[in-house]
Amino acid sequence: MRRTVARLTWCLAVAIALLFPAAYAEAGKHKTSGPDTPLRLELDGASGFSGDGSNIYVDNTDCNVTICVRVKLISGGKTIAFDTRNTLRSVTVSGDLAQCLVAECPVLADFGQLQGLLEVHIPDRVAKFWFNAAGVDWRIDWRSVSVDTSTPGVWVVTSDDSRAELSQLNGKRTRPRETFTGIYTVPLILDATEQ
Repeated sequence: MRRTVARLTWCLAVAIALLFPAAYAEAGKHKTSGPDTPLRLELDGASGFSGDGSNIYVDNTDCNVTICVRVKLISGGKTIAFDTRNTLRSVTVSGDLAQCLVAECPVLADFGQLQGLLEVHIPDRVAKFWFNAAGVDWRIDWRSVSVDTSTPGVWVVTSDDSRAELSQLNGKRTRPRETFTGIYTVPLILDATEQ
């Protein structure tokens, strides 16, 4: 019985591919498995997460010797990864403090130009940005983002309420101790497009 169902499924897939080649190709635009996909990323210059003069970042460019900007769709199409660490590019993070949870909360503007790793987890609708400032590791968490995938090969990411949590990370990189410092208003708006 299983063999018959498997054969019927295979035959149906082949028939669709032969009868509707354009539709079959379009269905593969938003990948769910396979190799990483290089992207071109554009940040909204007016938002709290913006570029370093230019808001456009392209995968495998702006290299510092052998380390280049990385902008890819990874994890079988489930995560947008944007990494500027040790490259010639950076980002700026700014935002107003909404709630301080420690004795003294950092001012995001004081961090200046940052090199770090932003990951947008598409199925979970969350985004995280890891960075180091003055020898201290930090992470910003957006707990709710929208990812519009209505245009094939394009992902438009927008933070739902622009609220972002800032945590200081201490200890081992694999399992750091997190100190939740406060909540900030940091809009996140970006477009990622297949190259």
